[in-house]
Order: sequence, then structure tokens, then C-alpha cells
Amino acid sequence: MCSLCMMHVSLYTVHYTLLIDNIMIKNYLKIALRNLAKYKQITLINILRLSVGMAACVIILLFVQYELSYDRYHENADRIYRISREFYNSEGKTNLHLGHLAPPFEPFLAEDFPGIIQSSARLLGTSALISYKEGDVQIVEEKFGFAEPEVFDIFSFPFVEGDPATALSEPNTVVITESTARKYFGDEEALGKILNYERELDLKVTGVVQDVPDNSHFHFTMLASFAIVEDFVGEEQMMSNWGSNNYATYVLLPEGYDPEDLQAQFPAFIDKHLTGDGEVPASQWTALHLWPITDIHLYSHLDSEIEA
Repeated sequence: MCSLCMMHVSLYTVHYTLLIDNIMIKNYLKIALRNLAKYKQITLINILRLSVGMAACVIILLFVQYELSYDRYHENADRIYRISREFYNSEGKTNLHLGHLAPPFEPFLAEDFPGIIQSSARLLGTSALISYKEGDVQIVEEKFGFAEPEVFDIFSFPFVEGDPATALSEPNTVVITESTARKYFGDEEALGKILNYERELDLKVTGVVQDVPDNSHFHFTMLASFAIVEDFVGEEQMMSNWGSNNYATYVLLPEGYDPEDLQAQFPAFIDKHLTGDGEVPASQWTALHLWPITDIHLYSHLDSEIEA
């Protein structure tokens, strides 16, 4: 058989096959539509079941995605760590593990590891009665806190007003969120306004940041200068108080640095600063741990947390 004839035969075969396939598909569709019309209740149940299943899968996927997104909005999220403090009993087992540290830890950490810890900051969360316009407006801020200026070097809280580099560098200053600014000042510019803390201290607004996203392991409406805490407690007393474990402490490590290397140096650091002459090495009854902030929401269930 010549090549031309073979080609015609092949084309005819392909055309015939496609024709048969189209007829079969049409027949299948007709049968399916007849069955759907005949068994309406079963059809409705199956469609609802499929719809609910698909919706549940989408919801679960979105929920998991959201849970895994906590604190990842920070520019340096992969380099930010919170430090926790663990206490051991006489048998060497954990009897207390806190997500907060005593106040002297952070300054000594920054001093002892200058090439490793690029920035560090302490936060102290509380609530406060805030007044505006000589007491005309009085609101209890449940998410009030004190923070060191370096907090804005570590975390990415976008500023709407003010300069993050200097916002908390002076005493008696406060940074507030956008929604808080609207609550007190409406559409007026918040920068430079005066708020009163606990009817005792005037705070100057030096910055306004965007509201903290929901997918964050801690939230605030106001952050006041940490210098207020140091003035109230006394810096000397704070630096000698190793038992007041109330300060959330964060560090920023260099890009590409292995946090295990710093973790390995913590026992010697603890013994250096906490062990007295003739005493049992402090590293035998207490320890420090680095927590990636992206792990805190899902995996940190310690005896003290800023939020649940």
C-alpha cells in the first residue's frame, strides 16, 4: 500500500475514533443527567456532602496557614529569639520554666556577647490608667507596656508618625498604635500630645505605629520608655535582682549564625554572674534557652507567657 493511502487510512481511523468518543461522552452525560433528575434527593445529598468536604478542606488549609504565619511578618523573624529561664530541683528535673527573665540578664548578655547579640531589649507588660485633657478622658489600657528603645531595631512595627530610632530614647515618652491614637485624639496628629500615666506622670507621644497584627505572640496599645521603670525601681537595684523574672527579653542574632553556639555558652555565662564564692554552680539549678519567635505561638507553653 502506498504511503498516501496509509496516511488516508490513519486519518480516517483517528476521525472515526474521535467521533465514537464524542458519541460515548454525550451518552454518558445524558445518562448522568437522567439519573440526577430521577434521584433528586440522593443527588442533593451527594452535592452537599462534596461541597461541605471541600469547604472543610479549604478552612483547615487556611487555619493551618494562619497558625504557621505567627510573627513571620517581622523583617528579621528568622533571627529574633526570646530567652526563657528554667529552674531545676535537687534531682535535676524541671520544676519551673518561665518565658521571662530577671532584669540583669539582658544588660550582661549584651555586654558579654557583643559580636553575637546584635541588639537586645526588655519588655515589661502591665495595665495602666491613662488620662487625657486633664482627666476628661480616662481609659484603662490593658495592653500597656514598657520597652527599651532597641525594641524597634528588633521588631518590624511600621511607624506612621515619629522616628523609630529615637522614639523611646528619652524618659517619659510613649509610642502608641494607630487605633489608640484615634481613640484619644480622633483625626488630630498624635505626635507631641501629652497623656497622663496613673495620674502621676505625663508621657509625651513620640511615635505612632500600625496596629500589631493578630498573628503575633504579643500585642500592645502603648509602649512607654523603659527609663521610667529604671527610675522607679532604681537601676542599681534592678541590676542586682536576679529573682524578679518579669521581663520578656529578646535578642537579634547575626544572619547565618547558629543559635546553638550561643546556647552552649549560657552555662558559663550563668556561673560567671550568679555563682558566689563557695556556692554550687548556678548552672546546676537554672538555665537559659533561646526560642525562635516563630515557634512561640505553637510550641511555647511555659509557666509564664505574655499571652496565652
